[in-house]
Amino acid sequence: MAATPLFYLHRLAAMNRVFNADLRLEGVAFGQPFIIGQQGLQPSVVISQPWIRAEDPVNPHPTEQEIGQFMDSLGFEPLPNSYFGWHRPTDNVIVVDARADNFIKSAEGVVPIDLVIEQRQSPL
Repeated sequence: MAATPLFYLHRLAAMNRVFNADLRLEGVAFGQPFIIGQQGLQPSVVISQPWIRAEDPVNPHPTEQEIGQFMDSLGFEPLPNSYFGWHRPTDNVIVVDARADNFIKSAEGVVPIDLVIEQRQSPL
């Protein structure tokens, strides 16, 4: 099932809140669907964020250990049986897809750039 534009807006807000990101909604565009056989125009959420310069352009991504230290510093715990998942019990935030290629290691530290994030209403 494809995610809705509302899902992406919630995800954008959560990234800004949890990771102090500066993701911005630029607009919504309508175009041909990416799913084979689907008819009609489909919405796409257009966002932007500041450019993040990698500390080492040849190896721009942090190691799994560096990602773990970063997530731990924000109160996250590994989420067993998930796809690169983390859970923060204090506010019930869930993050998945926290793979190395969804982070950049900058001179300022580890920066998440494309995580799937949500705040659940009920505990795990």
